[in-house]
Amino acid sequence: MEQNSDSAPHLIYPPNTRYQCVKCGECCRQQWVIDVEQGCPDKLPGDIKSHIHPVDNQRQSGGVAGVIRPDPSRGGCPLLGADNLCVIHKRLGYNAKPLVCKKFPFRFIETPRGIVVDVSFVCNEVLHNRGEPIEQYQQELEELAAQTSWKITVADKILLKTKISVTYDAYLLIEEKLLSILSARQATLEDRLVAGNIFLFRLCKNIYDDERITLNEASIEKRLARFASRHIAKLYLIAKKGKKMCSRHRQQLFVITFLTFASSALERKSRLRVLLDTWINNTKQTLNVGKIRVPVLAEPVALRRLSDVAFDAEDTSIGDLAARYLSHCIFRKVLIAQYGIFRGYNMLLLMYGVMKWLSKVFALQDGKD
Repeated sequence: MEQNSDSAPHLIYPPNTRYQCVKCGECCRQQWVIDVEQGCPDKLPGDIKSHIHPVDNQRQSGGVAGVIRPDPSRGGCPLLGADNLCVIHKRLGYNAKPLVCKKFPFRFIETPRGIVVDVSFVCNEVLHNRGEPIEQYQQELEELAAQTSWKITVADKILLKTKISVTYDAYLLIEEKLLSILSARQATLEDRLVAGNIFLFRLCKNIYDDERITLNEASIEKRLARFASRHIAKLYLIAKKGKKMCSRHRQQLFVITFLTFASSALERKSRLRVLLDTWINNTKQTLNVGKIRVPVLAEPVALRRLSDVAFDAEDTSIGDLAARYLSHCIFRKVLIAQYGIFRGYNMLLLMYGVMKWLSKVFALQDGKD
């Protein structure tokens, strides 16, 4: 994206998104390691600087001067005061804080048409969509975006599938249609998710992977013309009838396989051990017996008990929130920047499966049904 350095960056906001800092301190109680950029420690007095730990040379070359680690005795940032206020902010002002703290809950993604503003659903205000429309933070966000040197960048061409790409403007047309499919409340959330996958398959009908081509906006517009409202409605019906294609049992096996590999990555197990653990966990899931370990929990999870915990995606308090979050994942472009459209959307489906499964795990941990 070419942009005059003297002008403010063009910001693109997620639709109908609200935020307001209520100084609850919840973000500071997370078990995060906070990067402190070069130059920031110079502004800090010794008692605060003592909480900044050194980093290796590779991270220093990336502009990181040190890190603030969670306090092992109480969890969360050691610079969070008893009054829920940041010690740095209170004593030295907002501008003295590390950039990552100033930015939260925002992130910035550079695209050919401007900078997309991403929001973190870890923040309670974003999660519950409370406060002011984020467009009202325009000046503050422009300043933060200008300071950010490690934006995620989306290219001018987006991979559709294998050797087939689309221009960025053509991708925006596809994204608009996907978001409209996910927002249609006449179908259940899971039917909408499957309908989105069917839509992508049908969009690519008669596009073969025998040569490298890039489809432009006009070409995609022509293909999207096939998807009038009545055709989209049929996609929901096909999704509803095709439940066997994505049965609960197969979804659970897939999620457990994913979690086993994620756990092995954290614990640095050998490949043979990972394959053995995967086989054991999948066998337990198939028989619905025994316990398996989940990376985010200290205690193993009883599979039979877990199957009794409900996750009703048709409950609007659950389905609407999940749909809003998944729609935001599409809007913020990170998945397509890393995986392309087809693989990115399938990663979204995997993300939903993991969210659903872990929600049940946390409910079980809290003694809820």
